[in-house]
This record gives sequence, structure tokens and C-alpha cells, in this order.
Amino acid sequence: MGRSVVRSSKRHARWGLLVLLAALPAMFGCPKSDDPVYYINKLQSSDEETQRRAVEELVRMNKRAMPYITGRKPGESEKTLPAAIDSENPNVRKGCADFLAKVRRMESLVAVGELIDDPDREVRLKAIEAVSALAQVWRAKSIALLRQAFQDEDPECVEKAGEGLRNMRAEAATEVLREFYR
Repeated sequence: MGRSVVRSSKRHARWGLLVLLAALPAMFGCPKSDDPVYYINKLQSSDEETQRRAVEELVRMNKRAMPYITGRKPGESEKTLPAAIDSENPNVRKGCADFLAKVRRMESLVAVGELIDDPDREVRLKAIEAVSALAQVWRAKSIALLRQAFQDEDPECVEKAGEGLRNMRAEAATEVLREFYR
């Protein structure tokens, strides 16, 4: 009888430890969710770590998250859903640009192109970085977007667009740079 009590208490202790380990993330403010909207709402934070984690989770959900970011259902060209990329909050738009840079698809490049002319300078910089990161996905579209960004009033945006064009190492991108520096 003594051994069964010991085994039983060990078994209960293991279950208690497992329950505690499962509850730790929620106790420390980083619960997991399978809802992309939850993480899109986290993008509103000005805390960079919170934004980074939210983008990581959205990338993990990739196909489920994309319609909420772009406002387009798969296979549709028109926006039919509320899009995070159109949010009034610049932190959300920056987070969307980060997400799109990591999802290497033509759809991502088209969506991030909407942010090239954003009123917020930081969002434009993130969008330019995203276009540069997606350059191998659709080179001609990337060049067109970076050419557009190259005409920005902000010197840092122009510099970032120039870096993106230079890093492409493509003749068409070099031609854009030559055109502006003649």
C-alpha cells in the first residue's frame, strides 16, 4: 500500500507540473491564439518586442492571416474585408509591412506597395524595406515601387529606396538610378 501512495502522489505531482507549465505563458502575458485578429490588435502596441512577436505569430498563420492584412479573400482582387493595412494606427501599418516582407508572394508585394505613399514616414521606411526584401518575388513590380519611393520628399526614404535598387543588381534597377542621377 505504501508504494501505490507514492506512485499516486508522483503521478499527481507530474500532472500538477504539466498544468503549471501549460499555464505559464498565459500568466506572463503571452497567451497563444489561433485568431489573426488577436495578433493584428497586438500590432497597435508601441513596444517593439510585442510587435515582433505578433508579426511572428501572423507569419506562422500565413494563409489565415493574409486576408485580414490585405482585405482580400484568396483569389479575389477587390477588397471585401476590413484590412489591417488600411488601419489608422501607424504601428499596425508598420507591422503589416513587416509581415508582408516575410511572406514571399506576389500578393505581399502588391499589398505592401499600398504603403509606399503612406503619410507616416516610419511606415514608408518599413514599406520600402519590405519591397526590397520581396524584390526576388517580382522584380519588375519591385523596381516600379522603389522608383516611386525614390521620388519621396524624405531623404532617408530616398536613401532606402536607392539601397533597395542598388542591392537588386539588375540592369533595370541600375537604369532607374542612372535616370535620377543624370
